[in-house]
Amino acid sequence: MKCVKSERGSMLKKVMLSVAVCCFVGVSQTHAQKLKKESMIIGAHGTNAKEGNCVDLTNGKIYDMNFATLHQGDIDIVYGYGSKTGVNIMTPSSSSIRHFGKNMREKIYEGWDTKNKGILIAVSSKEKDVKKAFRKAKNREALEEVYKKAAGAVTLRDDYERLRHGPGVRLTRMEIGDLIVFRSVEKDLYAVGQIVNHAKGYSGTITVDWKISAK
Repeated sequence: MKCVKSERGSMLKKVMLSVAVCCFVGVSQTHAQKLKKESMIIGAHGTNAKEGNCVDLTNGKIYDMNFATLHQGDIDIVYGYGSKTGVNIMTPSSSSIRHFGKNMREKIYEGWDTKNKGILIAVSSKEKDVKKAFRKAKNREALEEVYKKAAGAVTLRDDYERLRHGPGVRLTRMEIGDLIVFRSVEKDLYAVGQIVNHAKGYSGTITVDWKISAK
């Protein structure tokens, strides 16, 4: 009987060890996950815009509002242009979407059943530590660190404004060189994008170079 108990105990230890190893490997692989890079030309919300303004970061796709309605659960951010607020980056859950024209109000704010939530933070070109961390980021763990650095530094800015800089569901007056730092609440996703070009106007565009980590 002692021999049987001993064998059972030994087998149990081996099973527990295997589970622990698998968990460790799984976490290690997640943190070591390589980032996906995407350069996206995102349109504003005007009816004459040539590019869509609804972004699916997981799959690297951009939809206009009509097609985005068919993919509500995939949309992470929405771009709207304001005459006074310039470049506005919003999550679908932002109530501010209703202020960007009839289409945005009726199709997204009033029409969508699924409005993904997320947290947005703006990083200016002057914030060298965060920008450096972004340039060096090569895996998920590093991108999470960029998010943490941005979250820790944003409210310490001399010119800090919650609506403009976050953290929140909307960023305003973003400029070329700024970083859009994003964490999805609905998905296991982090993304950081640098604005590298901007054509002003309701039918204009922004070009964003993204680093994305999504399972």
